[in-house]
This record gives sequence, structure tokens and C-alpha cells, in this order.
Amino acid sequence: MRLSRDDRKGIERLQALRTHIEVFAAHQAALAASEGATVEPLRQAYGEVRRAVQRGDGRELADADEALHVAMVDLAAIPTLREVWYTTWRALRSFHDASLREHWPDLRSLQEEHEYLVDAVCSGDPGAAEDAARNHLEAVRYRMAEQEPATGSPPDPLQRVTAFLAFHLHRPLRLTEVARSVAFISPGHLSRLLRERYGVGFQQYIQGERLERAARLLRTSRLPIRDVAARVGYADLSRFAQHFRRRFGTTPLRYRGRRAEEEKET
Repeated sequence: MRLSRDDRKGIERLQALRTHIEVFAAHQAALAASEGATVEPLRQAYGEVRRAVQRGDGRELADADEALHVAMVDLAAIPTLREVWYTTWRALRSFHDASLREHWPDLRSLQEEHEYLVDAVCSGDPGAAEDAARNHLEAVRYRMAEQEPATGSPPDPLQRVTAFLAFHLHRPLRLTEVARSVAFISPGHLSRLLRERYGVGFQQYIQGERLERAARLLRTSRLPIRDVAARVGYADLSRFAQHFRRRFGTTPLRYRGRRAEEEKET
């Protein structure tokens, strides 16, 4: 699917609006779940997503994905929110369906993001739900970054890479694979682009993004620290704590406690 510059700009703006709406909806839905609202429709909708992925049915997945987001918006129980969401969604649906068709081999990873989103909402943790919704929608930003403009000029490889990394922080990431499969440039060229734009190399960039996201999760969610570490790609909890302390000057546990105290004071 080729998009003109104006079309891309319009879709990017609509997608930004959708992100704001769904992050808000996820937060409100988690609050509702924490107060005893039934989450069964949301879990059933996720079951349909999982079955569509297993059957390899892109059209069925598109419908199931829509139903899942509607279920989350309905769980939020905010008057007119469904109508607001649908207004944005209808404008994006054709782009969304085309993206599913063109990127089907990679969409199995989206099942994991749907699962995390549903689990976070159902847990009643608004901070975790917001993070899950935001991360889920990074997949769309990555697919947009992949598209070549209608002019035929090559897309910005660094834009593709940063969008891809934001969506895959929980996975092992290697310079050679990302350079070859995402940026379509040499590892050395990708390293130079990162240093020119951000002043750091590939691994330093990823570590910084992981730790910043971990800090946000510690501030906004009740996820156990081990789960926070896993969510940003650290299998080794002690290594996560070491890197976190080096960046923020304190341990993850103390950071969370300090932020909680600061919020009480304000």
C-alpha cells in the first residue's frame, strides 16, 4: 500500500488521536475492572483474536481486533466514548485492514500485545493498562514507518528502526538483524545514524529506551519489579537493577517508593 505524503500525514494525526482515546479507555477500563465490573466480554474478544491468528485468517483477525477494542471501550463505561472511538476507527479501518494483509507474517507477535493489553486491563492496574495500550499501538506506527512514500524516495531507515524497537523492547534485539531486516542498511551505517541523531550506539540506545520505559512503569503501575524487568527485555533481575541504578542513581524498589512519596506530598 503506497500513501501520498498528505495521506500519511492525515493517517498519522488520526492514529495519534486513536492512541489518546485508547490509552484513556484502557485506564478507565482497568479502573472499572478494579471496582468489580465484568471483564468476560473482553476476555472472550481476545479468544477470538487468538483463534483468528491460529487459523491464519487476516479478515477474521481484523474483525476480532475491532471487537476487542470495542469491548475495552465499553468496559470503560464513559458516555459517548464508543461513538468517539468509532468516528476515528472508521477513518482508519481501510488502512488498518491493508496493513494486516501486507504484514500478515509478522502479526503473530501482535497476539502477545493483545494478550498483555487484556491481562493488564483485567488486572485492574490503570498504569499497566495504559502502557499496554500505548505499546500495542506502536505496532501501527511501525507499519506506517515501513511504507515507502508515493514519490518513490526511500523511507527514513532510522524512523523505521526506532518505531520497531519501541514495539519490541521486550524481545532480544541484535544490531545485525535489525539493520538487515528493518533498516535495510549495513550495521555500520545504522550505528552511525544512531550516533549522529542520538549520540549513542545501538545497544546504548536500546538500554536507554528500556530503562526509561521501566521507570514509567514503576511510576504508573503496580506491576511487580520482576514483571517490569521482563516487560522491557530483562530476563536477569539483578542485571536490570544494576543498569537501573546506574541510570537513575537508586534501585527500582526505592525509585518506586520515592515516586509514591512525592505524589503523596503533592
